[in-house]
Amino acid sequence: MKQTLSFIAGLLVMFAMLATTTAAVEKKGPDALVEELYSAWLSKARVQKSELQKNPKKLYALADEITAPYIDYTRFSRLVLGKHWRSASETQRSRFEKEFRRHLVRTYATALLTYVDAEFKFIPSKYKEGDKQVLVRTETRPKDGGPKISVNYILYNKEGVWQAMDVAIEGISIVATLRSIVRSEVHNKSLDAVIEELAAKNRRAGL
Repeated sequence: MKQTLSFIAGLLVMFAMLATTTAAVEKKGPDALVEELYSAWLSKARVQKSELQKNPKKLYALADEITAPYIDYTRFSRLVLGKHWRSASETQRSRFEKEFRRHLVRTYATALLTYVDAEFKFIPSKYKEGDKQVLVRTETRPKDGGPKISVNYILYNKEGVWQAMDVAIEGISIVATLRSIVRSEVHNKSLDAVIEELAAKNRRAGL
């Protein structure tokens, strides 16, 4: 399960790799953005792979620097916490978002590097001009010759820029999965305890 979640989170963040967003790029449809995104990530990560493997902190810093402007962490945190977001205080929301973001950076940065040599196939979506939400499908085949993996991205248009709001791998939603895990943890402990556990793990990783 942890490996699956790492892979899902890694794929989710690929949507933030277009750090040089311009008016011309924003006008592209979601399919074109996904393909350009993969190309941008692979061209950079494959060259730096050895160095990033030796220096995880550099990997985390690079991933966060590139992705920070293009991921709506507040929206993502709200979706994952679900009902607990509504009952949480402003301080708890802020702390959870901060530590959850750091946790995701560690997770997806590692996953992205793990799958940097994989092969990707893009399946045309049914996107129509004016759509505010769209499903973009891809298939990933690991370099070791393992079975292909179906990866579907749900994108929404936020003020002219397409962003990921969920990712499903083999039909498993990252939002639904993480929400279930967090809900169980909060129920068995408390939201403050969950936040502190995330913070402790992040500190051990140097974040």
